[in-house]
Amino acid sequence: MRLGVTLGIGVDVVHTPRFQRILARNDDYVARFMARILHPSERPRFVESPPAQQINQLSGAWAAKEALFKTLDPVDQKRFQFNQWYRHYNPQGKPFIRNDHYQHKDEEFLLSVSHDGEVLVANVLRQKNVDTSSL
Repeated sequence: MRLGVTLGIGVDVVHTPRFQRILARNDDYVARFMARILHPSERPRFVESPPAQQINQLSGAWAAKEALFKTLDPVDQKRFQFNQWYRHYNPQGKPFIRNDHYQHKDEEFLLSVSHDGEVLVANVLRQKNVDTSSL
């Protein structure tokens, strides 16, 4: 049996019109911003989406990764890059955030994102999975 031990909790709240203003800027700026924030696997869906969905996708990615950053130890925060992390879903459909190069393979980052009007909030729970059969 596996047990999740909480290592950190992070939250971030964003005002989505801020991202609407970013997306209204020139194409070069938007492309650079998108490359800095979105993981390569997140970019095709973003580019193919209508503008209203792009606002939610970009603001959601930003908030989720900011919340994740707040769960990390200082050493890992120094190495943090937004575009190395991406949203993923487990077989049960629950969202989490992943980085294929993250050194602590026994950890996971559970994600919850909520919207209400122009406000979006992301919560991330960082936990270490412990095998209890040897305890």
